[in-house]
Order: sequence, then structure tokens, then C-alpha cells
Amino acid sequence: MRSSVLTGFSLCMAFGQTPAMAPAFEVASVKPAPSPPVGAIGLFTYPGGRIVVSNYTLRNLIHDAYEIEDYQILGGARWVLNMTLAGYFLGEIPVVKQNFEIIVLGIVFVSVLPMVFEFVRQRFLTTKSAEAEIKA
Repeated sequence: MRSSVLTGFSLCMAFGQTPAMAPAFEVASVKPAPSPPVGAIGLFTYPGGRIVVSNYTLRNLIHDAYEIEDYQILGGARWVLNMTLAGYFLGEIPVVKQNFEIIVLGIVFVSVLPMVFEFVRQRFLTTKSAEAEIKA
């Protein structure tokens, strides 16, 4: 009985999937650059989607490509690092050890508050602008 169930699951997994497309890859060439003259940074785009970048950091590339700020790029990694280090150094304190879940939930709550405030603010502004359009 068990082997027939496993065989059935195996057949479903094997034949129940759509065939995968062949992977397509873009080409990137990363080479170390000699020391640039002071202030010499270049980001050049060419027809056909070609981009040539010299003396640019990965953080700057992500910043320019996705139009996001530094804290959005590094914020998650910093948060995880801070939580790990806090757990390592504070984990042996009896009060922290006994109330660990409450402390973590408090940290998460405080971390989410700015997002909630911004959501409420945008919602309120949208409602006010819609009311102003109706009156006008």
C-alpha cells in the first residue's frame, strides 16, 4: 500500500509539471579597475541595452537601477546582524532569557510602526484629496 502511494506521488510529480524553458543568461563581465583619478566614476548606457560602468560600487549600481535608498539596500542585513549580536550578548541575562518572546515581539512592533504610520497618513491624504475633488 505504501509503495503504491509513493509511486502515485512520484508519477504526479514527474508528469504533472509543465516542461521547463531552457534557461537564458545575460552576460556580465566584471574586472578589477586601476585606481581612478579622484572623482572619476562612469555609468554609460549604449543602444541595445549595453551598460559600461567603471569605478562604481555594487551598492551604487543597485541604487541607480532600482531607485532605492541605501537604508533599503542594507537595512534588512543590518537588522538581522543587530538581532543576532543582541541575542549573543544579552541572551544570558536572566530577565531577557525569561521574557525573550515579549522582547522580540516588542522590537518587531516598534520596527513596523513607521510603516503603519505612513500607510495611515497616505490613506488619510488620499481620502482628503478625493473629498476635495468631489467638492470642486
